[in-house]
Formats: sequence, C-alpha cells, structure tokens
Amino acid sequence: MKKINPDVFLKSDKPEEVILAILAGKFKEKYKIIKDVMEKIAKIEKREEKVIKNILMV
Repeated sequence: MKKINPDVFLKSDKPEEVILAILAGKFKEKYKIIKDVMEKIAKIEKREEKVIKNILMV
C-alpha cells in the first residue's frame, strides 16, 4: 500500500474507497492525507444529503 499514491483513492466518490487513502502513501504524509480524507468524505455526505432532500421534495 505504501507504493500506491493516496490520490488514487481520494478521487473516488465512495467513502469506503476514500478511507483507503489513509493506508496508502508514505508515513510522513499521513496528517495531510487524513485531513484530505475527512474533507472528501464531508463533501460526499453533503452532496448525498442534497440529493436525498431533492428526492423527498418530489
């Protein structure tokens, strides 16, 4: 996993795949990777929330 670039996982729109970015990459980059993972998951959740609200309004 250390040889895989974390960006591969961060490009996904599936939270379970985004979390795998934490396992990828070098140890010294972990703080930034964890921060990026949290931000990406927050974006995914907000987008899903908006879709659900729009569906419920129909």
